[in-house]
Amino acid sequence: MQKKLCWIFLSIFLCGATLSFTSCGDDDDEDSLNASNLVGTWKMVEWNITPELEDPDYVEFLGFITVTLKSDMTYSSDNGETGTWQLKGNTFYSKWEYRGETGEESCQFESFNHNQFVVSTTSRIPDGPNGKIYKKTIRYIRVK
Repeated sequence: MQKKLCWIFLSIFLCGATLSFTSCGDDDDEDSLNASNLVGTWKMVEWNITPELEDPDYVEFLGFITVTLKSDMTYSSDNGETGTWQLKGNTFYSKWEYRGETGEESCQFESFNHNQFVVSTTSRIPDGPNGKIYKKTIRYIRVK
């Protein structure tokens, strides 16, 4: 369960990162969502999951990870997750590897500027006996 939570939240972050690939107008604008503005190190500072999670261990696992998005379209996080990312339209896609497991995720950018962004996604989380569908919204700030 902890593995899935980790990659879910990292994927949400990466979804935000991928969205920076597309922009309209001046690509030199540091607040435009594009790949070059997304490259860097980002720290999760706030998250919200609805409806509320039932499993307290899952909530504790979520933690506030730091992710580094690289210009070669790879990423790494401080929890050991690695992978690749891309942006198509307003959707961030990631392929991840974490402790021998692999997967794919996507998320939508809700907002972006040079110093922070918010992404959201809807997915099944293994909370409770069968898991439930949750909407996750996460805010990241730039640290480098």
